Amino acid sequence: MATKKGTPNTTGKKAADAAKSRFLSREVLLNAAMELVERKGPDKLTIRALGADLGVDHTAIYRHFRSMDELLLALADRLLAQAVADIEPSPDWRATLRLLALGVRRAYLTHPRLAPLAAARVTRGEAEFRIVDLGLGALKAAGMDDRTAARAYLSFAHLVLGSTALEAITQGLDERTRAGDLAATTREYLAAAPADYPHLAAALPHFAEAIHDDRFELGLDVLLDSVELQVAKLRSNP
Repeated sequence: MATKKGTPNTTGKKAADAAKSRFLSREVLLNAAMELVERKGPDKLTIRALGADLGVDHTAIYRHFRSMDELLLALADRLLAQAVADIEPSPDWRATLRLLALGVRRAYLTHPRLAPLAAARVTRGEAEFRIVDLGLGALKAAGMDDRTAARAYLSFAHLVLGSTALEAITQGLDERTRAGDLAATTREYLAAAPADYPHLAAALPHFAEAIHDDRFELGLDVLLDSVELQVAKLRSNP
């Protein structure tokens, strides 16, 4: 039957959209969402934008994710899944916590524009459950009881996630801005009056060297040393 003059024939478009929608899955959507975030930034990720990127009606996405927030939580858990993918607990509790911390850092710096958004969320997903369980197991292997391990793990997680998210934000800055910030420690800092900032003046010669150190590794060692001190206190005061 011929369509009326001036009325577009949408049958073909609807059929094409339906065909595309059949190939959607959570995995396809998460891949596309992650790519969109890294290309345009987290503030550009919406259900409509994701549908447009995939060339499908955005309402088809709601068959797999009930809301934008559910999609974001799934993205955050996917980063954690990448972090923990090849990690098995070590007989050495320090080695296990180090592997977890470095795995999170590696995953977040691989996707620096998604990292700050993901770090702030509790994903409620399988990857998060696995990381928490491994972390608690390591702390209990160090000699902590359940209560102490829970408190220590949350502190460990917050410090690792916060430090890594900050590193990811820095990595996401444009090259000129990053170079300017780095140069500040050998340029603007030199203008600080030693009489007003004596400790800064004394440490300034060492800043250039320290900038190139792995500050994450240094901070991680300090954090793990503090766990050992806590365990020693527990043993001395049973």
